[in-house]
Amino acid sequence: MAAQSQHCLTFCSDEADLVEEIGSLPEQRRYGVNRLEEALGPLVAKGLKTVLLFGVPAKLPKVGHFFHEHVIQPSTLGIMCS
Repeated sequence: MAAQSQHCLTFCSDEADLVEEIGSLPEQRRYGVNRLEEALGPLVAKGLKTVLLFGVPAKLPKVGHFFHEHVIQPSTLGIMCS
């Protein structure tokens, strides 16, 4: 039997306790570092092997279509270091 690839896309915020729906992506949410285990724990218990983290800064000012260019600790890095 071939191994199945299992992964989960997770959007991470620099707001630690955030759980926020993403209007343009049905059934997707942004999670703060304090809420990731709560969101991903049941999936890991069911056999989830890989999680792709996408940092979405909420506290940095946007300039046009871009976030501030001088990011000292993006939300994904902050989660990986926690």
